[in-house]
Parts: sequence; structure tokens; C-alpha cells
Amino acid sequence: MSAVPKGCDPDVLQAALRLLGSAELKRDEIETRIRALGVDEAIATRLVDVVPEAFGVALVSHLPGGDTLNALLSARGSDGEWRDIPFAGEPIFAEALEIATAMFHEGPRALFRTIADRSAAVATVNEVLDAGGSLEGGTLTLRLLGVPAETYD
Repeated sequence: MSAVPKGCDPDVLQAALRLLGSAELKRDEIETRIRALGVDEAIATRLVDVVPEAFGVALVSHLPGGDTLNALLSARGSDGEWRDIPFAGEPIFAEALEIATAMFHEGPRALFRTIADRSAAVATVNEVLDAGGSLEGGTLTLRLLGVPAETYD
């Protein structure tokens, strides 16, 4: 596994995946349970928000035209401006994307789908496709709410 931020070791990430993959749990309950693992609020928020988006990107990249879709992370700075963050610049996203891609191909598929279904990316892409649109050459910006851009400086 590649490096994840201090305070988020691989065991915590795996626990977060199990919690996010539990369809009956709501976001707040997942975040509370992750914090109970000894993770600070900032890491817990990033796990709950960022991991599903990585799974969503992994799913979308396998849809027709999804391989040409530009996907960006964006976080708001203390100055109020949104700043683009490369996927590799958010270590939780980068690690989760690796795991999601492997899980898409190797399973368990039910766990993958439950986590991906928590993604705003999947909801947005579904809306575009349901309206008859195409993903070809489009841009999907994943805004990290509650995660300040300064986290990535």
C-alpha cells in the first residue's frame, strides 16, 4: 500500500471500507465509528467523503466514455477560492482509488458497489446518462466539502 496521511494507517482505511460498505449505516454513524478507532475528526471526514468518490471514479472510468472523462478534486481555501488538487495530492483518495480499481476487477463486487453508490460522482454521472448525455471528454469536479485546501499545502 502507498502512504496515507499520519493518523490513517492501513488498518483504519480497511475498517473504513468495511463501514462504508455496510448499506444500512448512514454517513454520520460511519464517521462516529471511524472516530471511535482513534482517528481525529479531519481524517474521519476525509475517509467518509473521499473514499466513496475514489470508488465512484473507478466505476465511472469503466463506463462508455468514462475513460475520457477528466476528473478533478477541488477544495476551498481559507480565502474562499476553490483550488484543484491532483488525485495523488490527496493520499486517501489515491490509496482508495488503487483499492477500488482492484476491487472492481477482483471483487467483492457487492462491497465495491455499496461504497461507489455513496459517491456524488456516481449520482452526477447517472443524472447525465439518464438525461441522454455523454461522458465523452467531459469534466467531473469532485468538491471536497469540509476539507480545507490548506490540508494539501
